[in-house]
Amino acid sequence: MYITSGTFTRRPARGLAAAALAALLLLSACSSSDDDSGTSGSDDGSSDTLAGDTDSNADDAGSNADDDSSGGDGTGTLTMTDGTVYEFEMTTCDTSNTNPAALPLSNGYDVFGKTSDGAFSLSIGRAGFDDANPIASGALEGDFDENGQNAGILYAANSDSLNLLTVDGANVSGEVSFRGIGPTGPHGDDTVGAVQVSC
Repeated sequence: MYITSGTFTRRPARGLAAAALAALLLLSACSSSDDDSGTSGSDDGSSDTLAGDTDSNADDAGSNADDDSSGGDGTGTLTMTDGTVYEFEMTTCDTSNTNPAALPLSNGYDVFGKTSDGAFSLSIGRAGFDDANPIASGALEGDFDENGQNAGILYAANSDSLNLLTVDGANVSGEVSFRGIGPTGPHGDDTVGAVQVSC
């Protein structure tokens, strides 16, 4: 079961927020590598995912297309204030504890997942080179078109709330504030969701 209210059946696409975080993670991996392989897309830092196989560094330069099978594996739950519960299968699931080379800050995380039917996706991340200048971004998306793009439901995560999530080992938890930026917003213009991810 992937959500307790509402039904959507179209395929997902990843959001622009994921692209920004993926670029940052790519830069982070490049700076932590001593060889030239880190400069050629080594961190799976594509616009499609949030740095999927960050633990395999230089070996994944060609895997940044549409490979949802790579990356960490875990589960995630997002419970909205209106009672809707989304359950995600994480295809990217890293924290500063499980992958410190890619997330060299004390409270870093990079997670992306989809509901079992692919109707919704959640991407949240907090990355950077140190705790002084973190970059946080995220989105909740759903109701995609027939090509798996142009989400009809799109919520952008507030970066301040993403900075307050707690990383405990391989777990990420806390409350995320979302702002509706898509054409439809079943949870209202502004909403909050409780996140619990286990990598």
